[in-house]
Amino acid sequence: MTTLLNLPVQVQGLEQLGAQREQAMQRLAQLNFPTVQDEAWRRTDPELVKPENQSVIMPASKFEMLGEGLLPKGVVLSDIEQGKSNLFSVQALDKSNLFGALNGVVYQGGAYLKVDKDVSTGETALFVHHHYSQSGLAAPHSYLEVGAGSSITLVEFFSADDHDVLAIPSVEVVVHEGAKFRYVFVNLWNNSARVVPNVHARVEKDAYFQMLFAGLGTRLTKAFLESDLVGEGAKSEVLGLVLAQGRQHYDVDAQQNHRVGNTVSDVLCHFALTDRARTVFAGNILCEPSAQKIDGYQQNRNLILSDKARADSMPRLEIEANDVRCTHGASFSTYDAGQRFYLQSRGMTAAEAEHLLVTGFFAAVVERMDHEVVGNWLGEKLATKMAAALGKAV
Repeated sequence: MTTLLNLPVQVQGLEQLGAQREQAMQRLAQLNFPTVQDEAWRRTDPELVKPENQSVIMPASKFEMLGEGLLPKGVVLSDIEQGKSNLFSVQALDKSNLFGALNGVVYQGGAYLKVDKDVSTGETALFVHHHYSQSGLAAPHSYLEVGAGSSITLVEFFSADDHDVLAIPSVEVVVHEGAKFRYVFVNLWNNSARVVPNVHARVEKDAYFQMLFAGLGTRLTKAFLESDLVGEGAKSEVLGLVLAQGRQHYDVDAQQNHRVGNTVSDVLCHFALTDRARTVFAGNILCEPSAQKIDGYQQNRNLILSDKARADSMPRLEIEANDVRCTHGASFSTYDAGQRFYLQSRGMTAAEAEHLLVTGFFAAVVERMDHEVVGNWLGEKLATKMAAALGKAV
């Protein structure tokens, strides 16, 4: 087994790690590089994302508002280096996989969000765009903390020029008591990028965390999305939409941990595949022994648009309590021939009918956000990707 401490990863400034980086280094030293024998990596070869001979690269980041309005009072939104906080907690480090621990050591760039109590972005949203313009290892780290009673929406958008990019973004979220946080992670990058995102959320008493993961363009993505529900009344909702084309490979691991009772989790992921693309959904709901009266649900729906595409779905339940309601399901379908025929009989071309049907397939996920400004922005990004992908669909 090989640890990443033996791999030549280069980053400026590591001679002055700081307490958090040193802690991550200690964690990294305990971890072996994964193999296809590890359950989480059985369907995605980790050798394809091995960070050998990589220099860490910095993004150009913009911090703006989506929709009309100014940054609300009581909100700090800036580059991670300007954040004046403990950027990632011991608890998150203990849970991180090897790529998350590596990010903690070498991170460069990312977002810092700190929201006071009882603040709202209303019908607008915070918007962060990280763009990379050179080859190398992209390791942004974002720390997002929403104060008690606040209601915040944030879109974090990752893109890159057409270079060889290996990305290991890490996002830590803390949603305090009674707060509501909508978070959209847009995984665009470029069509040759290899990406291993780690998102970890801590959801406290009566808080609500909603995440939408949008996979719109990489060669390979292995995403780890994890929520810890640590206070009664907490709810975590993880939404996913992936549009895969060519030989793209998306593997999404959604983990919902019910640490206490009277908590709710809901996972809904819609994947559409064309050409020879492949998607993998691995979901798990964990109910700890003392976590009674849990409501957990996960659903993965796959729209397969080519006889050469492949989708795998593995929803799981890990129940250690005896008073819970946890269910899961998966479905696989192609175009509804009747619906397509109906649309064409009303004057649409085959391409227009297919575009509308796929738009409707994703709309069920986007509408869950219940945010018009974000929905419209995301719809435009989807329309651009579909215009390219559906022209190749079989």
